[in-house]
Amino acid sequence: EEEHAGGALAFKAANLGENFVANARYMQVIVPPKAVKNTYKFEDAIALLGDTVEIHPEGYATDKKFPHMHILPEDMEISLQTQEATFTDYKSGEKKSLRVLPNHVYIHPSGYKVRVSKHPSADKWRLIGTLAEPTFCHKPSTVSGGGKSEISKSLEDMVIHGPIF
Repeated sequence: EEEHAGGALAFKAANLGENFVANARYMQVIVPPKAVKNTYKFEDAIALLGDTVEIHPEGYATDKKFPHMHILPEDMEISLQTQEATFTDYKSGEKKSLRVLPNHVYIHPSGYKVRVSKHPSADKWRLIGTLAEPTFCHKPSTVSGGGKSEISKSLEDMVIHGPIF
């Protein structure tokens, strides 16, 4: 690598609207042509995370270091209309719910993250889904002024929100 090498990790995110239903097909980097079965289980995620999470009696877990991050069972559904995340308790098999809040992240056992976000220019809230696996954008070398620092800059200020004429 040269002195001028660099890059960024880019996580694919999508506007999910007001409702989210866990679907293994769309929580992958490459969308398979046919529906796939979810192979990620809440119990496996909890075993992997160990004592870094607190398991709640309602059947979900919260990260101890980042209390705004919640791990939900694999059948999670989120609705902004009811402001609830619903799921099946992995121990009792009962349907449970959790209040959905802004600035909190709801994580599927696959690592797929869902968060509540306010639209930048409208008085509307929406769900944003983010893949767990990023794309690595790497520029191995460049000359001075070759645009390497542009790779890691946000594109948010390049998007204009508003009506199209």
